[in-house]
Amino acid sequence: MSAFPPLSLLPERPTAATVLADLRAQKHGLALALGNEAPPEPISDRADAFDALVFFGALVELSALPGAGAHTLAFLVLREAQRRAAAAGRPAWLCAVDPSRTLSAPAVAALGVDLTRMLVLQPPRERLLRTAARAQRSGVLCATVIDATGEGDLGALDGGLRRLARAAEQGGGAVVVLTSSRARRGLPVPAAARALVERAPGDELHVRFLRHRHGALPRLVLPAGS
Repeated sequence: MSAFPPLSLLPERPTAATVLADLRAQKHGLALALGNEAPPEPISDRADAFDALVFFGALVELSALPGAGAHTLAFLVLREAQRRAAAAGRPAWLCAVDPSRTLSAPAVAALGVDLTRMLVLQPPRERLLRTAARAQRSGVLCATVIDATGEGDLGALDGGLRRLARAAEQGGGAVVVLTSSRARRGLPVPAAARALVERAPGDELHVRFLRHRHGALPRLVLPAGS
């Protein structure tokens, strides 16, 4: 993993500001976002881009194939959530739930994540979501990433994911669940947003929202760093 420049947004409306204003005004249910082929228009406010991914008290699911960059994006979301929590005077501890024990501390630190304020849990796979839910209920975590990419059948995790969503709501933390796009699915994951992360030519990361609390969203583009 390596550091990336600021996120940019592919608009579906004349300006990024108009898009964000419309999204914040929407109160109806979730919708499918198809994106478009318009060239990306970078936005000046990085925080606006993260508004689509940082949800305190809720889950966000990032689904991808191995090597697509979902882990990188997840830790960038955690870093932003920590910054926002600290600015609001809230507890600003991070958590990574890593059942495969493959998390690379130097790679995470290279993304600007404060490792001195991050707890790493390494439960067995059968206790993955139970451990994550208990951590959320502590109320001291502002953001957590849960690596469930090794799970081939998300349908078997339906109950655990719902308990995790309730724990996130109780604890007030932003929870990012990483899943494999090849995994079998059961009931919809109770998430504020579900997105597909893809590595595009030129090593860009494209984030295509399949479902979002605010309705249809344009794609996010994360350009690769040199």
